[in-house]
Formats: sequence, C-alpha cells, structure tokens
Amino acid sequence: MSLKKAKGFTLIELVVVIVILGILSVVAAPKFLSFTTDARVATLKGIKGNVESAIGMFHAKSMLDNITRTQIVTIQGETYVTTPNGYPLANAVCQLVGLSRAGNGDISGDNIKCDIVNGLGNDIASSSDMLIRLLNGSGDALANCHVHYRQESNEATPVVSVVSSGC
Repeated sequence: MSLKKAKGFTLIELVVVIVILGILSVVAAPKFLSFTTDARVATLKGIKGNVESAIGMFHAKSMLDNITRTQIVTIQGETYVTTPNGYPLANAVCQLVGLSRAGNGDISGDNIKCDIVNGLGNDIASSSDMLIRLLNGSGDALANCHVHYRQESNEATPVVSVVSSGC
C-alpha cells in the first residue's frame, strides 16, 4: 500500500499569506485614499485655467472696444461691468466660465459653488473677491479648497490662485 503525498497548503502557509496581504493593504491604502485629494486639486487647476482663459478673452474684447474706464461690455448677449483696465469685476467671472445663477444669488454648478465674498482685501468698492469652491458629497463647500479671483486695484491685472490645503 503506497501513501499518496497530500496536495495543498498547510494552515500555517495560508495564515502567513493572509498576514502578508494585510500588511500590504495597510501600506497601500493611504496611496489610494489620496487619489481623491489629487483629483480635487486637478479639478481646481482646470478651473483656474478656465478662469484665466475667460478673463483673457474678456480683456481682449475690452481692448478691442477701446475701453478706458468702467463701463458695460456685451458678450454673446450678456452684459458685464468692466474695470478701467478692461478686466471683469468679480461678480461676472463665474458667468464667464459658464456657471449659471442659482435662485439664492449664488452661482452654482455640479459639485461647484461660486461665491462673491466681501472683506478679502479687495479695494474695489463695486466688486468683491470671487471664490469657486468644490463641494463635498452632502453639498457643503470644502474649507480651503477653491479657486480665488482677486483684483487688487482698478489698474492691476487680476490674480487667480488655487487654494488646496483643505482638499
């Protein structure tokens, strides 16, 4: 009578493999979890590029119309107020990048909220700073996760920046 050699893995071998897989998943999980932050930052950078492009085209239109003072500019049937240097006031930027006006006065899109914010250091009385904020799953704006449009003075080129410390 011959004994057949058993085929398969021992219990100890299976436990060792499970422990190794557990350790690998603990090490790899933070890498996968940071993809959300990376995606949000990439979204903000895309929005920033869109804003810069929109204000660049607006400025070009203003210069072609020879605007040298604050006045109204019409683009595709929409009217916007411009500063003396030909850039749009903050309250027009969200409309220029294609976000629609919501009933509450804020301008919103899918997972994006556009706020006109006073008191951020803007010295143009008729305008405010503009923030395009990303929203979380429950519709609340993420703190310190936005694109910031600021015009320092009537003569300066607007500054568009990404704030991503809270993404």
